[in-house]
Amino acid sequence: MKLKALLVVLVALIFVGCSTTYTESQSVPRMSVAELNERLGESDLVIIDNRTPGEWERTQIKIAGAVRENPGSINWAGMYAKGSTLVLYCA
Repeated sequence: MKLKALLVVLVALIFVGCSTTYTESQSVPRMSVAELNERLGESDLVIIDNRTPGEWERTQIKIAGAVRENPGSINWAGMYAKGSTLVLYCA
């Protein structure tokens, strides 16, 4: 019985943690495909493909001019000019 109660609490904590992350992500600015198309070519726009190397190699769909960065690291974040608009995509 104690194991079942512990499992229920664990599942509840995971659910709350996931929903909290989702809620916080809603405060990140979003850009529609139409908005991105309008801004393509702007000097302060940086498009970052953050798919894994395997995902990136397996697909033919890539945005021209996008830079591929490792999604497992954010060390690259400081490489771009402050004030630039960074657009991350993974599909």
